[in-house]
Amino acid sequence: YVPMMLTADAWQQGGRPAELIADAYVQKIHVDRSGSIPRATGVTFERPGGAKHREEAKVVVLAGGAVESPRLWFNSGLPNPNDWVGRGFTDHHLDWVFGVFDDYTGNSKGASSSARADFPGYGGIENGGLPPALQAFAATYSDAGIHGGAKNASPATKQGADTIGRLAGLDLLRTLGDVDRILNCLIITDDDVEPLNRVRPGYSAPQDTNGVVPEINVLHRRRSKRTFRNREYLAGKAAQMLRSLGAKSVHRMDWPPLILHAHSTMRMG
Repeated sequence: YVPMMLTADAWQQGGRPAELIADAYVQKIHVDRSGSIPRATGVTFERPGGAKHREEAKVVVLAGGAVESPRLWFNSGLPNPNDWVGRGFTDHHLDWVFGVFDDYTGNSKGASSSARADFPGYGGIENGGLPPALQAFAATYSDAGIHGGAKNASPATKQGADTIGRLAGLDLLRTLGDVDRILNCLIITDDDVEPLNRVRPGYSAPQDTNGVVPEINVLHRRRSKRTFRNREYLAGKAAQMLRSLGAKSVHRMDWPPLILHAHSTMRMG
C-alpha cells in the first residue's frame, strides 16, 4: 500500500500522491470538542532534528500498534468513557518447544518461518529458524526456572518433552553444539482477553520528547483456565510432532511474557 500511496497520480486519474515522512513521530492528536461528539482534526508531529509541524486533516487514522496507539490516545487527552483503551494487551501466551536431531535441519538458513499448523480453538504452532545467538536466547528464556536446578512456581508441565525450563551448563552446550540440527516450534495460543493486561501512561517513569511513556502490565500467571489449557495442549502437540520427525531430545522452555505478536484494544463502546 505504501508504493501505491506514493504513486497515486501514476495509476489513478486525478490521484494525489502522498508524502511519506520517515523518522517523524506524532505527539498529539488535535480534537474539536465543540459538538456533542469529539472529532479529530489533525496532528502535531516532530520531524527528524526536532522541528514540530501541525497538520490539519479531515480524517486521522490512528495506527501506532498495540503500545504506541494507546499511548498517543492518552497523551492527547482523548475520551476513555469505559476505561477500555489499552486493555486486553496480549502476547498470545507464547511458548517455545524444540527438538535436537541427528540430521541437518537448516535451522539458521533461509526463511526463518515458513510453515504453521493451526488447531482451531487452541491456536497454532509455527516453525522458527534461528541463528546461534537467538537460539541460545530461546533456550535460556524460561518462567519454569533451570532444568536440573532451581525451579520457579510456573504451573506449566513438560507435556511430553524431556525437559522444561532453561538449559544450562553441559545441557546447553550439547544442545547448541550445532544449531543446524535443531527444529523449533513457536506456540501461539488462542487467548482469552485479559482486561488487567494493559497499556497505560507510565507516570512514574521519566518522560521522553514525545510525552508520558507507556507502561505495560502483563499478569503472566493469572491468565484464564482456557488460555492455559490451550497453551499446554499446543506444547504437547509440538513435542509429539518433533518426536514423530525423529528428534533425539525435546525441550520445552515455558517462556515468560515476550512482546511479540502483541495486540491490544482501542474499543470505546
